[in-house]
Amino acid sequence: MLDTKNVTVYNANLNTTALNTNPPAKYGPYQPNILWDCYVGREMQATPTLAMIGPSDGKIYISTDSRQIFCLNATNGKKLGFYQNSQLSNGWSAAAVWEGKMYVGNADNYLYAFADNPKQNIAVGLSLSKFDNVQVNEPVTITGTLSPILPNITFTVSFIKPDFSQQDLTAKTNNDGAFTVTYTPTSSGTYSVTGWWSGYKYYAATYSDMHQIHVVEPAPTPTPVVTEQPTPTATEPAIVTATPTASTPGTESTSTTTYAIVAVIVIIIIAAAAAIILRKRKTK
Repeated sequence: MLDTKNVTVYNANLNTTALNTNPPAKYGPYQPNILWDCYVGREMQATPTLAMIGPSDGKIYISTDSRQIFCLNATNGKKLGFYQNSQLSNGWSAAAVWEGKMYVGNADNYLYAFADNPKQNIAVGLSLSKFDNVQVNEPVTITGTLSPILPNITFTVSFIKPDFSQQDLTAKTNNDGAFTVTYTPTSSGTYSVTGWWSGYKYYAATYSDMHQIHVVEPAPTPTPVVTEQPTPTATEPAIVTATPTASTPGTESTSTTTYAIVAVIVIIIIAAAAAIILRKRKTK
């Protein structure tokens, strides 16, 4: 329901039981449930335009008769912004909205197109606790920061596995615009890591640089080598067997001759000794 300088949004039950026998004059025969109203202070001769971005994100655009265009929050009627130009003439045309632009006709015979404010770019940086020689099932911590700081937004970190399948982890930024996720690779190979945010309202979508994690199988555990100790056994005494040595022909006769000569010499010595002893006895 409109008056010339006020925007009023309400819910009205048109059932006859909702009729009010003495309603306020400006609302006609029905008693509405007022949600909000907004005084813009300018005459409006064109119907406001509603544009819904999402279920709870709508905007109302108003072209006034006093060279102004207002943008209101459709949920609570709060003024989000306005445009004013003394060179414009009266605005008698309702605004049309299409693909992020607003179009409005003017009494000066021109059609004007307005674009939303340019979206602000966001820079994101990622750091990895480890990226090389990561073992299978070894956790890796990924920390990200946003600039400028945007708290309480949901950031996504995407992992492309060696088999080219994708796994996404999400985390909310803290009051410093930072977030952390932990990822545990389950197979060896190269993983690609990218952080991203789809953007919202006045902020453009943003993507981090791509990082890689090189994952290897853990080194095998060496198997201890057990050396068997020899089992002691009873040892029999060694038996030494004399082995007769065959004599060389001629050697046996030589040995016999040598023994005979020695015997003769011994006999001569004994005989000489006996002769000396007998001679000494006779002298006495």
